[in-house]
Amino acid sequence: MNIYKESILIPIKNIKKTLMGGLFSMFAMFSSTGPIASFFLGPYIRGYVLDQAIKSDSGGVLLGDWKAKEVQKGIRGFGDRWRVGMGSFLISFIYSIPSLLIIFLFGPRIGSFFVSISVLNENSTYKLVRYFLDNQTYSLVESTIPLLILIFFVTIAIYIIPLAQLEWAKTQKFKRAFSWKSLLLINNNKRYLLARLLTLLTTFSLWVAVRHFAPESYFLLGHVDQPTIASLIITIASMFIIGLINFIVQIFNYTLIAKSIK
Repeated sequence: MNIYKESILIPIKNIKKTLMGGLFSMFAMFSSTGPIASFFLGPYIRGYVLDQAIKSDSGGVLLGDWKAKEVQKGIRGFGDRWRVGMGSFLISFIYSIPSLLIIFLFGPRIGSFFVSISVLNENSTYKLVRYFLDNQTYSLVESTIPLLILIFFVTIAIYIIPLAQLEWAKTQKFKRAFSWKSLLLINNNKRYLLARLLTLLTTFSLWVAVRHFAPESYFLLGHVDQPTIASLIITIASMFIIGLINFIVQIFNYTLIAKSIK
């Protein structure tokens, strides 16, 4: 069985645990549940997903036990999973710092590039860029160079972040997530690159779905004078579906990445 089929079958073969993951993901994603729920459940879910990816790399096909309270064979308890998940978020942020610095230092120049090629229309983004560009003029070269540097750092971050997160989850040593020599010297580089492109596609598709579907479902109750039971059910069901898809995408992405570098 190829790694793509194996990765997508794992959440399907474990329906009950997948539904539980969707429920947790729903509470973590939507702010109406409060920042406290997001703070605890977000990292916990990511730690659970990374734990599953590591186990699947060793041949495991079943999702871990959500109720695990103690560290057992290949199963991390809540505290350990939360720590792994929070560490993975921190790793993502650290690898994103160069890109954020480029945007902070050269944001107006990068924005002027898109204005100069008329990509931005007369919308709020265009007006924001024009506000920063008032009384400032940049040549195409001056705006293109920072953009190319930004693209370089973003590409590096996108390529290496999943590898760093899996290395951290596997070794429990934070510094190993920044050992470029061991991270870049992986087996099956071509297979990993293909898998990474596919995970980016699934993540982008999820973002588009949430961007266009979530507002209507999430704010449905706010658009009716007297919320009904039906509108409440539709809202909750929509939020759950989005959370479920988000969880399945995470399981698929990290499991596929782990298998691609095996």
